[in-house]
Amino acid sequence: FFDMLPADVTGKVKSGGLEYGWSCWSEILKPQSGTEVLATYSDQYYAGKAAATTRKLGKGTVTFIGVVSKDGRFEHELVRKVYQKAGVEIEDLPKGVYVEWRDGFMVGVNYTDNIVDLKIPAGKKILVGESPLKPTQAVIWKD
Repeated sequence: FFDMLPADVTGKVKSGGLEYGWSCWSEILKPQSGTEVLATYSDQYYAGKAAATTRKLGKGTVTFIGVVSKDGRFEHELVRKVYQKAGVEIEDLPKGVYVEWRDGFMVGVNYTDNIVDLKIPAGKKILVGESPLKPTQAVIWKD
């Protein structure tokens, strides 16, 4: 099931010995056998219930984060740990900058006021834009 707290109430979720605040959205998960709990709620009615889980599936894993933290730090750190465990390279982009794969193309967008140098692998063909990526600009390249 899911729940939300009133705007002036903050709940806590715990993962890896650290606590994070949440209030706007939470899903209370009921893990099945073979599922690892990555985070639990640490207060209120939800205390001890699963907030994030992961499970091996085929050649990979499925990770579900069922809570939205107040500042996004919980989700950021948990996804980072999942990627590291899987051996996936992590690129630390500034807040407001993202790179994603879409239908065979890589897309980089800069929503900040700063110029950002994206790491576009050598030999990739840039179709639109350029890197360094200026504020409010996008770059698209073929992966």
